[in-house]
Amino acid sequence: MYLTKTWDAKAGMFFLPFPGRLSKQVSQNWTPQRIETEFRQWYPKSYPQEQVPALGHEAQRAPAAQETYRVLYLDMLDFRIDFFYAQTEQHLHTIQLTLPRTVTPAQR
Repeated sequence: MYLTKTWDAKAGMFFLPFPGRLSKQVSQNWTPQRIETEFRQWYPKSYPQEQVPALGHEAQRAPAAQETYRVLYLDMLDFRIDFFYAQTEQHLHTIQLTLPRTVTPAQR
């Protein structure tokens, strides 16, 4: 998984979240345990289940969405990576990259 220059709509700017490679290859078959193992050097954490609906994941906005997600995240220096794992369907649904706060180019 490579991260490249990315547009952040909330911040209204492009940023380079990480200049290197985070992992060899991430697939939808990865379980939360595999994510924790592969990314252990960045200390992945899980959101408490009651916080997950507030994360604003697009799949949860659909009226018929009955899926429950376990969300693991990596808190990097100036961005966060969320891994949305669909528990009922048992697959990695989405990887979402966000800036948790406003970061100026000088801070990168």
